[in-house]
Amino acid sequence: MPFSCWNQTRFRTASAVTKIPRLFIKILSLHPLIFQNMKNLILFLLCVLLYAPVSHGQSVSKKELRKNTTTKVWKTPVKGTRYLDGLTKYDAKGRKVEEIEYGSSGFMRMRCTYEYDQNNRVVREVVYDERNKPYRIHKIEYNADGTKKRQLNYNTKGNLLSVKEYEYIRN
Repeated sequence: MPFSCWNQTRFRTASAVTKIPRLFIKILSLHPLIFQNMKNLILFLLCVLLYAPVSHGQSVSKKELRKNTTTKVWKTPVKGTRYLDGLTKYDAKGRKVEEIEYGSSGFMRMRCTYEYDQNNRVVREVVYDERNKPYRIHKIEYNADGTKKRQLNYNTKGNLLSVKEYEYIRN
């Protein structure tokens, strides 16, 4: 029986083929001449099953992968030595809690720490200078829908330096 006689419903009920993406089903239905005999069909299905990603219905989010990790970024200039360019630390919930940038000679250029509210939104950022002294504090406010409302920028003495307001225009 040629492949073109099989309907897609019957094809999807085969237990070994339930994880084949819809794209392959579409390819199979568009090109029935390729599968004139059962040997070609079986070879094709084996190739698809061997090379299709196996997820078992589970996908790992970026946040899950970042839990309790530190990410280091190394830079190697064409003419020069490899050096640590940056470092980012994540907490047990996968949230960024600290970010450090380094210069080519290994000195710290900037450091920033992050604090979160109960909805996992950044509500405070403290920016440190190259001597690891705080010099800017950003407090972030949010709208009821979770979008940023404004960012208040303070110096270390608590003086308000500037306000950044966010406007959202829905199209």
